[in-house]
Amino acid sequence: MTLRDVLVSGEASPEEVVTSTQLRDNLNNVLWMLSPMERPVVCLRYGWFDSPPMALEELAKAYQVPLSRVRQTEIRALRQLSRTLHRIQKGNVRGPRA
Repeated sequence: MTLRDVLVSGEASPEEVVTSTQLRDNLNNVLWMLSPMERPVVCLRYGWFDSPPMALEELAKAYQVPLSRVRQTEIRALRQLSRTLHRIQKGNVRGPRA
């Protein structure tokens, strides 16, 4: 959906479109601070970026790993995101991982 589509349809205000785009960009930047395993687990688990949310069991099956491994990965990723968001609020943020 383009900005023009939203404006013509009247579904969202221009401010909502800009805010949504900024939030999506910020989320994407923060997600790059996660490991290559953590990033897709969190995105798929919570249905970010246009994918439906997946249960832990579905993720374990898709990645062919034990359920406990997916659960641990999710917890580790959420902790990392929480720490990163706290650093952002304090104005002390590192760049994305290289």
